[in-house]
Amino acid sequence: MNKPAEEQEKRELKKSDKSLNTYSKIAIYVAIGLLLFSFIAPIILTKYSIIDLTGYGSIGDALGGIMNPFIAAAGVITTFLAFLMQVKANEQQRELFNKQIVEERTRFQKELNVQQKQEKEAALEQRFYEMLRLHKENVGEMTFAIRTINGPDFEIEGRKVFVAMLGELEVIYAIVKNYFPQEEKNFHIDLAYSYFFQGIGPQDVAFSKTPSMDNHTKAVKAIIQVNEVHRCNGALSGGLQGIDFHTGNRIKQYPSFYLGHGHSSQLGHYYRHLYQTVKYVAKQDEDLLSYEEKRSYLRTLRAQLSNEEQALLFNNSKSKFGKKWNSKENKFFTDYRMIHNLNNSLLLHDFDLKKEFDLENAPEYRKEAGRKDDYLFEFEEGYEQGQY
Repeated sequence: MNKPAEEQEKRELKKSDKSLNTYSKIAIYVAIGLLLFSFIAPIILTKYSIIDLTGYGSIGDALGGIMNPFIAAAGVITTFLAFLMQVKANEQQRELFNKQIVEERTRFQKELNVQQKQEKEAALEQRFYEMLRLHKENVGEMTFAIRTINGPDFEIEGRKVFVAMLGELEVIYAIVKNYFPQEEKNFHIDLAYSYFFQGIGPQDVAFSKTPSMDNHTKAVKAIIQVNEVHRCNGALSGGLQGIDFHTGNRIKQYPSFYLGHGHSSQLGHYYRHLYQTVKYVAKQDEDLLSYEEKRSYLRTLRAQLSNEEQALLFNNSKSKFGKKWNSKENKFFTDYRMIHNLNNSLLLHDFDLKKEFDLENAPEYRKEAGRKDDYLFEFEEGYEQGQY
């Protein structure tokens, strides 16, 4: 029961009690008056009466006959008053009982709601950490083949895979940019990521031998030529401009790997599960899980992502395969900071986080309550202080 209803009920009870008290006082006064009058009624009605009562029986009969009606009337009034009081007491008892029922029902519902919320929170937490465990297993099962020049081929496993994958994507991006100089960077990253993710199939290899082959075929042929160079001497060559400029140290760390074999069998599963984990937390009703609690869960998840993982996730979002990561509906990168540890040194040369997220114009993203330093990226604190 809400507070205004309780106040109204109290006012009505007070008004009813006041009316009852007024009627009760009147009835008591009347009853007392009749009772007192019954004692003096014989004197008044015999001594001052115009009717001669001497011939109507004994004195006792006369007194009884005179007093009884008044005593009876007083008795009727007091009986009625007692009945009225009992009725009122019953009503108040019933109202009190109904009020207790409502209060018990309200209290029980509150306790039930708290219990249900705790059960839902426990189930949510259990499922989240199960999804987190599966994410770690997905990372642990990932592999990447490395070809050496003077030794046997080998595979790297686990989180190191993302370092090599970034190197491969950067080489493919440089090749695509070389053959599509007239296109914008978003076209370059979308096509390069497509070659990187889906791989180069037989239909791509069977390019035309005529001099008028299109740019896609030229790019595929260039990728195959780079693979041939790796197979022969492990050195990047072939006249492609800008490969070293774009790749940095990652290509030097793993100088011999094949381009365009495709990673959809591993990354497809990895990104689907990661996306569903983030979405599961972010889309919870905030009556169950507040925004700050969601950020806490996703901060735990992000702590499992290396900087290279976050960089590859950014590249994935710039392609047609990962548009949903930071759409108008989701905002997983902005409102939920899933690439918070990313910096420009991990990105392809043409991309800059300040421009991609319009940081210089101080865009408004959702922040945790009471925090003024809730930056989109961790490097922004130094950026605000003039260190960048």
